[in-house]
Amino acid sequence: MRCGDFRLTSSSPVLHIICPAMTHLAGHEAVYTEKLAHTVGENGLSALIHYPAALGAPSFAAPSRETDFPAPVDARGLAGRIGRFLAERQRRKAFASLYAAMGPDDAALIHTADFASLLSAMAAKPPQGRLALICRFDHYDEPGAIEALKRIADQARTSGTALLTDSASLSADFSALTGYPFRTVAPPTEFTREVETKDAPVFGFFGGGRPQKGFERLPGIIEAIRGLLPEARFLIQYYPHPDDPPGSAQDALTRLRAMEGVEIVEGFTAPAVHEHMVRRCVAVLLPYDRKVYRRVTSGIFVEALASGAAALVPQASWMANETEQHGLERALVLDFHDPDAIARAAVEAGTRHSRAAPNIERWAAGHSYDALFRAVCEALSWPAR
Repeated sequence: MRCGDFRLTSSSPVLHIICPAMTHLAGHEAVYTEKLAHTVGENGLSALIHYPAALGAPSFAAPSRETDFPAPVDARGLAGRIGRFLAERQRRKAFASLYAAMGPDDAALIHTADFASLLSAMAAKPPQGRLALICRFDHYDEPGAIEALKRIADQARTSGTALLTDSASLSADFSALTGYPFRTVAPPTEFTREVETKDAPVFGFFGGGRPQKGFERLPGIIEAIRGLLPEARFLIQYYPHPDDPPGSAQDALTRLRAMEGVEIVEGFTAPAVHEHMVRRCVAVLLPYDRKVYRRVTSGIFVEALASGAAALVPQASWMANETEQHGLERALVLDFHDPDAIARAAVEAGTRHSRAAPNIERWAAGHSYDALFRAVCEALSWPAR
């Protein structure tokens, strides 16, 4: 066990934050985990982070423990089936050992994991009423995923496990699919509004170099914006995603590297560096696939608006729904297949950047780590009073 700014005490109930599928120590999941653990400590309780031993020794500023969760299985065919079977057995054993070590007043949370990991967590017989799962979008419209989701809900009925998602629309979908109530907790951020003077407008893209993120569209988007804003600059921070074929982003990268005024940052960055990069932008580009993101949330969307930047978002997406429902002043909904619409939105983003946005301020207040912590406590009725 590694201990940082907090200390576990025998008198304090512990929230076990379990990360069975974490693959990076500098990625969003690790930052989310550490900030949530910090919030637990600020509320007078203790947190213990459980992470895969294969990641080595992370520098979490909270107590953490290596757990024998298996690495992802990439093989196909018979080797893949055998590998996934053995991985499931190893995961289930790791969960059972973790549950057995929990104190009688402790609770557990899994906030980012695929359905296979969640099924293992449920099969290991979690302590009654003391586990919460935040179920994220996992191509739930595919038959196999629907079946997995129903199995998770069936086992939750027996164990009293609290099931949540990070959007109201996804909670409604999952509740309808399973007949089990899913609560909603908003994606959190610590960013606050801080308007900076811009010498030239900077437009940012942050995230995986993935087709569903619209990464391959970026060269065309940049050309469209420069049609009306030739002085515009661009900041692209991306990382390859393990689910994507090797080299899938290479064509777009080659074009981006050949463009003037385009700064490319490859790989994950420290939280403070990431926040500084977002604050450099008058607007953040989110040219996401509408089919995938009709229910999926976006952390960078929340970060951009909370920090004072504008956000350019696709029609018929979760981001568009949030914009329309809450009147988010600096979010612009557009058709990313229309170059003229992209250029007009970019010009409008520059004028909206410095405006006061009371609706966004109210909305962002509900996207805090304290709100996340309180939602988990409410779902579990924890700690017991």
